[in-house]
Amino acid sequence: KILKLNSWVDYFLDKVSRLRVKELNAINKRWLFRAFQIAISFLMSPTFMISTFTIFFLTGHTMVLSTAFAARHVFYTIDEPMHWIPQFIATFTEFIVSMKRIQKFLFCYEI
Repeated sequence: KILKLNSWVDYFLDKVSRLRVKELNAINKRWLFRAFQIAISFLMSPTFMISTFTIFFLTGHTMVLSTAFAARHVFYTIDEPMHWIPQFIATFTEFIVSMKRIQKFLFCYEI
């Protein structure tokens, strides 16, 4: 009633609309970044394995089957923790943003 009485409806509607557009842009950027992180995390392990084998062959070594399987096993063992790295970065970034918001709220002037 107070908003309608003082005819602030348009002002607050405009303000809320601008904040919503800003929030949607931030959400879209975050999801785009997350998709990029997922793609990178799934491409890291095969890229490392291929580059390691390529360097191994280019340096003049010959590959024994047991060595190839051992190396493959090592890469698949470290594959899962490598998937966690982008998720950790994203979660830590959100944590920092949340802590700044809480800190801003706690330090604001009380009326």
